[in-house]
Amino acid sequence: MKFNQLSQSSRLFNILFCLFPIAYIIGNFAINFITFLIIIIGIISYKKELLRFDDKKIILFLVSFFVILIIATAINYKIWEHDSLVKSLIYLRYLIFIIVVSLIIKKNDINLKHFLFSCLLCAGFLSLDVIFQSINGKDIFGLVAPKTHNSGFFGNELVAGTYIQRFFLLGVFLIPLIMDKEKKINFLFILFLIIGFSAVILSGNRMPAIIFCAFIFLAFIFFREKRYNFLITLIILPFIYLLIIKNNKDISSSHFSFWENLNDMVPSISNALKKEYPELEKGITITEELKKKYPELGEDINFRHAFKRGILEHQKKFNKQYEMTSYGSGHVTIFVTAIDTWLDYPFLGSGIKSFRVNCKNKLKLPNRVCESHTHNYYLGILNSSGVIGLILILTAIFFIFKNQIKIYRLETDKIDYVGYAVLISLFLELFPFRSSGGFFSTQSSTYIFLLLGMSWGFSKKVKNKKTFLK
Repeated sequence: MKFNQLSQSSRLFNILFCLFPIAYIIGNFAINFITFLIIIIGIISYKKELLRFDDKKIILFLVSFFVILIIATAINYKIWEHDSLVKSLIYLRYLIFIIVVSLIIKKNDINLKHFLFSCLLCAGFLSLDVIFQSINGKDIFGLVAPKTHNSGFFGNELVAGTYIQRFFLLGVFLIPLIMDKEKKINFLFILFLIIGFSAVILSGNRMPAIIFCAFIFLAFIFFREKRYNFLITLIILPFIYLLIIKNNKDISSSHFSFWENLNDMVPSISNALKKEYPELEKGITITEELKKKYPELGEDINFRHAFKRGILEHQKKFNKQYEMTSYGSGHVTIFVTAIDTWLDYPFLGSGIKSFRVNCKNKLKLPNRVCESHTHNYYLGILNSSGVIGLILILTAIFFIFKNQIKIYRLETDKIDYVGYAVLISLFLELFPFRSSGGFFSTQSSTYIFLLLGMSWGFSKKVKNKKTFLK
């Protein structure tokens, strides 16, 4: 009976892991539902092992991070919405999730070939849809491409590039695992990488394109047996990029502005933070002022309009011209505001997803803006759990990285393909100097903790002599 129960759990884990790429297409409800099922089935299947940890340091730092997040939210409860504390408690699901995923990997309770196939199928289909849309103006479902972007079946949701970058770069490693003839492997591997990269560029999402290239470069370093494939790909990709940029004015303009903004970002942030505005610090917030003067903005005030109109109001009020940073893609002003809000609560932060609340108090200052999140994982963590929380989660991640890299110095079998792919994807997802979604959002948190759980599980497998890929 116990064997049958474990066998059934393994089948369910296989199905649920294969559904992850599909869930990211459907939306947050599907992602949360699959995560919940994995947690529940994991608790039932591993109830005797959930509290047995080979590496107590990792679990200690992980638990401490989640506790600090709850404490920070509880302390700043008054500035928050009524359900903020509940959200921080619900976020604990990711602590259980990472433990369950690590046990699934450790015990070989999923066939990773099936998961990789699902990643490659979904991301590959989206890649072809994006390429088709860039050529015809509509994707295969008849959806019209927004200007400067080709989102395929995601429509007006501009996330196609991120989706392809996340799942395609994992799925492509199915090829060397299921094929034996080296020539076919090399050809298909390079072909698929070129298709994926072309789709990411055509999607109009710029950061995923950089991450895609960085992944291939790091893979060239780590994958000794596949260096030829990655070297050829690295040689071809610049030509693909230049060809697309030359023949697509919208994408070309978007990429040129990106590099210009990137070059000016650090000095712009530094200069904006150095400036002080004592005449504005005691004034009422722009939000309140604009609600009175511009009732058409309504309760759900459009903060981008508030940013432009509010500063203009202050210029008139104090008869002073403030040096303004070009809004560009918005990241400079968002980062400036995020650093400013974090400095108000530097050690513990002010609770989960607090930036969207605290940023309203900064709108009275030039070069500040409100958004739903900080557009950078590290600034999001600093705002929510402070320096203490950031140190705790980074320390846990460091030990997971360290353990996995250590075993790969000893292992030479096919575990390297999937393990290194996950490790590189995780490293680039957490790269500090990049724009990103909100760390505590459903999509980002699930993806990050999924990869962390898999990496943690891989590092435990050094003691497990079973075949890794069934």
